[in-house]
Amino acid sequence: MVVVVGVVGTASLAFGTPLTLADGRTGTSSATAGRPERAAAFLHSNYKGGEILADDSDASAFMFGTNLDLKEFITPGFHRYWRRTLVAPASFARWAVAVPGDAVSIDIKRHPDRFTDFEIAFTDGNIKVYKFLIPGQRAKAY
Repeated sequence: MVVVVGVVGTASLAFGTPLTLADGRTGTSSATAGRPERAAAFLHSNYKGGEILADDSDASAFMFGTNLDLKEFITPGFHRYWRRTLVAPASFARWAVAVPGDAVSIDIKRHPDRFTDFEIAFTDGNIKVYKFLIPGQRAKAY
């Protein structure tokens, strides 16, 4: 039995990097990713309401670190709201959080025209926090 488990475990490593190792190398836990707690503290101190677009599969440490009510986040788990927000982010979100390779950053790359009313308000390593701008205005320097 132990041999079978060992063989299956070794074989599964051949097909990809285990999630815990991948996150440690490039995810929000990695040394090169920045510190999600700094980006979270920024949002917490500058948040004045509005929903936040975030992919919780990559930004969960950030989300919990904000100490905001999690119902303020629009994530893939709320599929209907998630889809409509990706199509028209300025209509439904006041903030967006992007981590390289997550659904938000991919959508920003594919459809930059949808995010023209957002500006990067904070960056730390791989984490970018975008803030909605009232059309015609620029964000204050943070």
